[in-house]
Amino acid sequence: MPVLETKLFGRVEIAGDAYVKRETTVGARTLTRSLYVGELDQPALDRAATLVDTADALDARAREAIIAHDGDVVKDFIAFHNEELDLGLSTPDLHARLDLVGVNIHPRDPDGFSVVFDYSIDRAQSDQLLAVRFDTRGTVAAVSHES
Repeated sequence: MPVLETKLFGRVEIAGDAYVKRETTVGARTLTRSLYVGELDQPALDRAATLVDTADALDARAREAIIAHDGDVVKDFIAFHNEELDLGLSTPDLHARLDLVGVNIHPRDPDGFSVVFDYSIDRAQSDQLLAVRFDTRGTVAAVSHES
């Protein structure tokens, strides 16, 4: 059975698709982070694990891409939270308020896979996410707003 082994999620056996949740401590808070892995062969899982193990660097790149994003995606995300939850959120506040809540590894041609980091303001109040997709080299490929 194929296995994904990372520092963030530990050892996960992959039977087709896999979805797991793990609690992690960030500062003084405990966050529940999810991992989704699509059906990949072992060499692709090994390459994906190597990339996911650079989570701190990927997280920094993702946050930079979110703040630098000049399209409507981030503006819509902020507007939703201000209108629906009355948070008074602004772009400068966003960096500090975002929590990494999910890591997704999707099969993707021609590279074999992509890694997507999901960010939330507060999962207890909102299912809205900013998703940052990376290619197999860890380069930001896209930023999107999802729910």
